[in-house]
Parts: sequence; structure tokens; C-alpha cells
Amino acid sequence: MQASGTYIVVYMLQPQAIGSYFDRSRWPLHITLLPWFGIAPSKRDQFRYEMEQLERTKPALKATIGEAALFGSERNVPVNIIADQGELKSLHLSLLQIAHLLQLPLVDTSWVNDQYIAHITERTGYPHPEPGDNLSIDGFYIVRLVDNALCQVVSYHQLRGANG
Repeated sequence: MQASGTYIVVYMLQPQAIGSYFDRSRWPLHITLLPWFGIAPSKRDQFRYEMEQLERTKPALKATIGEAALFGSERNVPVNIIADQGELKSLHLSLLQIAHLLQLPLVDTSWVNDQYIAHITERTGYPHPEPGDNLSIDGFYIVRLVDNALCQVVSYHQLRGANG
């Protein structure tokens, strides 16, 4: 993981190579687990330690694709809400607790805690899951914002029980 910068924690529907890059406007299908946050060099080792602890204590989980909805300020962004929010919300809250513990500044706090709604934004050119499809969430990625147009996958964290 880079020493400082802006990061986000996501579950990717398709595996991603560590170190790979993608255009910020062409995100792979994902579920945001913790929104963009900053991390200072002095917090890097503690953050890595907390992620390792989370891997050991949080089990892999299942989620079901739910109904279609429109998000965004103009209600024009098509998404599928995750039908069963409980386990994903628990993972979100655990990540949020780590961010608070380490005093990591979140870029936008509008959609955290009780406002968190796990969803997948539809993307042109990507096969999109259908309502009723099941997901096996066995880990999560940390993605770094390289610049205004480019993102890099910097690490993967496998949840306990992900390999059976």
C-alpha cells in the first residue's frame, strides 16, 4: 500500500490484479464498503495491522442482488440494491470503526452508518448481475486514487472462511 493518499474499500464482482490500474470513469462492478478516505504515512502500519485483524475476525458472507433503483442527486444513476443489507452493513461498520480509531478523514460522510446502502451501480460494457443472483463475498480490495482520472488496486484482504 502506498504511504499516503486517498483510498476506498470495495468488494469487486470480478477478481482484480493487485497493482492494476483502471480509469476512474470506468470502475469495475463493485460494492463500496468504505467511501474515499485519506491516510497519512504515520498511520500506514497501524492501518495495515487493523486490516489484518479484520481479515482474521470477519467471516466470508453471502449477499443477494435485490431490486433496481435510481440513485444520485438527480435520481438518474441505475443501481441494484443488495437485498440483505445486514452482513454487508456489519462489514461497513467494522471498516468505519477502523477509520474512526485511526482518525482517517472520510471524503464524504453522507452515506455511512445508518445512511449506508450496499448497492452495485450499473456500468455500460460490464455484465450486470440480475435480481436474485447470489454473491459470495470472501474479501475486499483497497483502491488508491492516483490522480483525478486513474485508480490503482493496491491490496486484497481475504475474509476468514473464504477458502472453506
